Amino acid sequence: MKVYPQQDLAKTVCRASRLVCGLLVLVACSQPSGPSQILRLADLLPTAEIESPLAGLPAAERVGELGDVRVEEIWRADLRQPAAALSIEGQCVGRSDEEIGPTLLCSREGRATTTHRIDPGRYYRVALQARNKRPLGYLVKLVESSPQGPLRIFQYPDFRGRWQPFEIWFRSTQESSSLEIVVEPRHGSAELEIADLVLERLELTPEQEMSLLKSQDSRADPATDLGLVKRGRLLPIDDPEDADSPRASNYAIRDAIFAPAPTDLRFSLVVPEGAWLSFSYAFAREATPGDRANLRVVVSEEGRQDRTLFEEDLTLEAGSWRWHEWSGSLAEHGGRRVDLVFQTRAASREGRAYVYWGNPEIHTNRREKETNVILIAVDTLRADRLSCYGNAPGTTPAMDSLAEDGTRFEQAISSANWTTPSFEALFTGRSGPRFAEHLGRVEARTLAEHLQEAGYSTAAILYKPALYDKAFDRGFDIFLNAPRYHIRAEENLADALAWLDRNRDRRFFLFLHFDDPHQPFCQPPASLREDLRARLEGYGLELPIMVSDRHASSVDPEHPMRAFEQRRGCRDCRADGALKPDFRQLADELYDDAVRYVDGQIGLFLDALKEADLYDSSVIALVSDHGEALWNHHDQFGHAGSNLHDELIRVPLIVKVPGGSGWARNRTVRSQVRLIDLMPTLLELAGAESPVEKSPAESFASVLLAGSSGELDDRPVLSVGQDESSLSLRYRGFKYIRYENGRQDPDRPAVEELYDLTHDPREKNDVADEHPRLMAQMREAVDHLSAVGGDDGREGEPPSDPIDARQLEALRALGYIQ
Repeated sequence: MKVYPQQDLAKTVCRASRLVCGLLVLVACSQPSGPSQILRLADLLPTAEIESPLAGLPAAERVGELGDVRVEEIWRADLRQPAAALSIEGQCVGRSDEEIGPTLLCSREGRATTTHRIDPGRYYRVALQARNKRPLGYLVKLVESSPQGPLRIFQYPDFRGRWQPFEIWFRSTQESSSLEIVVEPRHGSAELEIADLVLERLELTPEQEMSLLKSQDSRADPATDLGLVKRGRLLPIDDPEDADSPRASNYAIRDAIFAPAPTDLRFSLVVPEGAWLSFSYAFAREATPGDRANLRVVVSEEGRQDRTLFEEDLTLEAGSWRWHEWSGSLAEHGGRRVDLVFQTRAASREGRAYVYWGNPEIHTNRREKETNVILIAVDTLRADRLSCYGNAPGTTPAMDSLAEDGTRFEQAISSANWTTPSFEALFTGRSGPRFAEHLGRVEARTLAEHLQEAGYSTAAILYKPALYDKAFDRGFDIFLNAPRYHIRAEENLADALAWLDRNRDRRFFLFLHFDDPHQPFCQPPASLREDLRARLEGYGLELPIMVSDRHASSVDPEHPMRAFEQRRGCRDCRADGALKPDFRQLADELYDDAVRYVDGQIGLFLDALKEADLYDSSVIALVSDHGEALWNHHDQFGHAGSNLHDELIRVPLIVKVPGGSGWARNRTVRSQVRLIDLMPTLLELAGAESPVEKSPAESFASVLLAGSSGELDDRPVLSVGQDESSLSLRYRGFKYIRYENGRQDPDRPAVEELYDLTHDPREKNDVADEHPRLMAQMREAVDHLSAVGGDDGREGEPPSDPIDARQLEALRALGYIQ
């Protein structure tokens, strides 16, 4: 074992983290009247005394780095004859690559599976090479099962572009009997091509096993280099569609300290006045049922007897991997230096006492004048379907009441017409046609990272495949996202209320996402209007239901993840190759009914905030990422594609600030604002540091003041269609749209349109021929912004020619430059 000596706390941690340095100054002062504080113990490991069996062992990211490992090949897919090697459904075909050899290519409606017997308590590896076009959610998964059903699911990360080798290794449980390998691209234009798919059994020494565990899920840990700090979904996960799973919370990404027995972690620190200690704990994935561990947390203070704060003999029972939560007061040690010791011991010689301490931290409660920040996102919500935006009165009373208590923005415009890039722009204040579809490739800090550094506890609750494994967890202490397509708002609400119950006394940032009214429509039958239910039954349909541009189908609840692949079903809904007009009207009303349902859940959430005395003291913003076409343009029902009309990019935006005489109430701002402007606005309202990166995003907090005019200068918005198939520029009452391939027809040249939104808000009349000078300005501005990477302020690839006088004039005329 290796022991790390105690170092000067403030000096060392200041070098490692500016945030912790600032917090340590607050801790040293220990003044109850100061701001609330949070000390994340994982950040203090560089100064801790550590005894760990991980010391002295090399970290191995791949089995090939372990040296001499006994490997037994169990099965290899012969992709020269894929139908013989795999069970294939839909569009999966064998191909040949000059470099790789035989391959299997599966498109969005293709699925290939194979199942193999495995032995309990053994190590296995599944390896392959893969590439794909555009990922949405996981594309390859392993399902480990017992005779009673699935035990654990392992998922490969997104594959991207060129061929890449991947592997997943795991230790089977004592209940394991089979392993299913599933190759299944998700919806949209995703395609997956694989090669060299093989299943192997491994014989590892204890040292080799520990070397793999040392690198697994490791967060940067340069000061100790022990592989102690982990981040990710650290426990076994079930099928995301299993709504009743007791392990649903295992989908939450969090930080944890890996503490295989015997491990001692000793932190020396000054306890803030009124402080609390909180953490979660669990067995690691590699533990097996029957393993036992003794966990203790002891506080040691000079001149006083050691006090055991927490102790538990933890036993892993079959199928019971889950996080256990604990919180306790440190008030009697306030203002004094103590040693806080976390201990892990094995309760038996044979067992693997592989234990995590999840998010261990010391915090004080929120002070009276401190502000919480709550961001509510309602997916696929058109602005014009809220009553306060012009829909029928009484449709959305909860969101309307929030608008009455705050400010409603009449012209809030999204950066994209689908989820992933829209939320990327919202969380970073940066967007554009070259903006990555994965936050892991973006250097800009996120809204959550800024608030976390400002001392906020941060949490996100969502069930959204399009935001799964794309680094949206950055800056969140807890990021719960199970990639489910069949999800109801009441389930998100239940998770949010449970989190609030545990964290109501903290200063926090909560991102709460509701997927309704996104398809499939799955509002509870009891909430569905009686006339809608009767009309659906008349077509032989029942919820959940999927509606596409030309098809409609009920969704099999047993296979909801494949909802987007079902393009058959309701024949009576169609005539002449399209959905009948009366069914289109029914689908439109189903959308409104889903909006009404999610509004009711938002109302319950706002009521809970009021009952907990959190409503008046919180900044609450409500927004959507994009809307839904509902056949207004392009004969399209859903979203994405090349459609950039207002039904897809004009979204609701409501901001309520803490109660007080200085803020406006029931205000409507008619000036155009951008979703990228919400990030700096929330940071300003929270009193947090604004982004230092070059960005066009500007706070609009000033317009929320009661004494302000309530109006802003219009801000030009560049929006991007899916796969950069289209671009739009919306500014000063006009919208320019360019379809790069003639409205999704690759054989047609680009098509340009111009709409006068003041006189034609429904965008029915193209007036491009009537405004040639404005068209030229819009075109030049879009050309330049596209060439430099959009309005994200980053240095993208330069245009082929320097910006010329015409582009300068266009950008200046449109307000992009002074």
